[in-house]
Amino acid sequence: MIKTGIKIALSLSFFLSMGMNAVSQTPPANTYQEGFWQPIARVDNPQFPMTVELVNQTGLNLDYGLTTDSPIQVPESLRSGETTSIVLADPEANISIGYIPLDPRNEEISFEYKITINSSSSIRFEILRTNQPDRVGDGIGRVIDIQSTGGIFIY
Repeated sequence: MIKTGIKIALSLSFFLSMGMNAVSQTPPANTYQEGFWQPIARVDNPQFPMTVELVNQTGLNLDYGLTTDSPIQVPESLRSGETTSIVLADPEANISIGYIPLDPRNEEISFEYKITINSSSSIRFEILRTNQPDRVGDGIGRVIDIQSTGGIFIY
């Protein structure tokens, strides 16, 4: 009888200790925090050189160029409705986009992007004009930054 009582007590303490461990375990950390520092899109295993397609859907004539020593360092023109491709060899280079105002007194224009990841070495950016007021800083959307880690940022 004593042996049976000991077995029951040991079994009970074993099951209680397992339950206590499960209750006291810390849940996994949730490290994602939404904010401007998060990429707006991501390329899995990015491969450079990368083909970047720009599609002008703004209704405005745009200019674009790279922020490094490249043949297209001087801005090139991209008319409304046109598409162009850039081969981005250096992940440190950013693509700068501006517009050619018909009237220099016009207010600041902001852009937003529809991004399609075609492959690890090909991305399509549809450039859209936004009418959202009071967009400043990163919200203006004038620079595309595709990082070597695959993060895509718009500044």
